[in-house]
Amino acid sequence: MKTMLILFAAGILAAFAVKDSADSDLKRMQGEWTAIDDEETVVMVVAKNNLEYRNPKTGEWFKAEFSLDPSTSPKQINAMIKEGAIDEFKGKESLGIYRFADGRLEIAACRPGETEGPKDFDDPRCRRLEFTHD
Repeated sequence: MKTMLILFAAGILAAFAVKDSADSDLKRMQGEWTAIDDEETVVMVVAKNNLEYRNPKTGEWFKAEFSLDPSTSPKQINAMIKEGAIDEFKGKESLGIYRFADGRLEIAACRPGETEGPKDFDDPRCRRLEFTHD
């Protein structure tokens, strides 16, 4: 019985640690970020758990609600597309991974609707961007 209580307490503490990590990462993501995508400057604005991505040159854009799972390796970001320039993506989820490195936010994400996310940041099925905070 005592062992079960210790394991239960350890599980609760681990769950709080994951939530704290997700909250910390979410806080770090807030604001405006820029990246270069196919030689064009793109902008991503994060407000709470919503993001808006825009490529002013091509007209590509979307708005999404996202969730983070920092307990995985690599950390996961999954975004549900709410609006956008490509109708077929609306209502579909884009599975991705993220990391913070040297003041940058790196994200690799697969096409909305794909059932499997990227295995790593060099996964050829996915798009990878390195954002800097403005």
